[in-house]
Amino acid sequence: MNTITTILVPFNNSVTSEVALNYAINFSKNEEDITILLATIENGDVVPNYDPRVHFDRVISTYKRPPKVKVDFLTGKGDLINNLVELQIAKRADIIIMGTKGTSDSDTAESNTSKLVLAADCPVIVVPKHIKTNSISKIALAIGAEPIDEPSSLNVLLDVSRRFGAQVHVLSIDNDSTNFSAIDEKTENTLEYYLESFYTKHAFPESSDILQGIFDYVNKNQIDLLAILPRNHIKKGEASKGKLTKLLTLHSQVPVLAID
Repeated sequence: MNTITTILVPFNNSVTSEVALNYAINFSKNEEDITILLATIENGDVVPNYDPRVHFDRVISTYKRPPKVKVDFLTGKGDLINNLVELQIAKRADIIIMGTKGTSDSDTAESNTSKLVLAADCPVIVVPKHIKTNSISKIALAIGAEPIDEPSSLNVLLDVSRRFGAQVHVLSIDNDSTNFSAIDEKTENTLEYYLESFYTKHAFPESSDILQGIFDYVNKNQIDLLAILPRNHIKKGEASKGKLTKLLTLHSQVPVLAID
């Protein structure tokens, strides 16, 4: 049984929204039980007389074989992030897929996409605008030294792995490697149980810079999707402010799956 049956995609007159739509279409794999919700929010970024249906047809026309996708069009007015969060709840979307231009600016920079990842209480896939291929054969799940707050959230990653037959590399990076000793066994049991045979390896690369350590591993191992477990909505322990999550979504060169 699929965990993901409804995909919410912010859709406007931008290249990043087309990238997100293409990613969602590939993600759906022409499955009849998946619905893509295209949400156009009028907040000053949408050109006058913009018609999302015409835009959608134009994107579909670029395919050699038109994909069989079930699409619903949604609209809203006002703040983009608030509207998307409300639509996700109202329509019970299982995941949001959103394109991003990213940024090379300082650590204090933000984007609508990075804000959404922290605001939404559901999985979000962030797709950089330069992504041309949507194939997923290798996934890296980056985790910290803390126990996994809600192990059942890994069902989303299992769904993605099954959908593409993708290997899952688990990546543990911390400034102090001794932090992992107490939770290794529990974490391993959780990963093996929820990720089944798709769980391929657990790597412990050394790096004084966690962000760069993750990106180095992604590049070296040709990772197609980086998965993370944000801790800003955790139910156990102290919630984080999401700084690493924001930086990953802003600077990653591969799509990021934030599992919330």
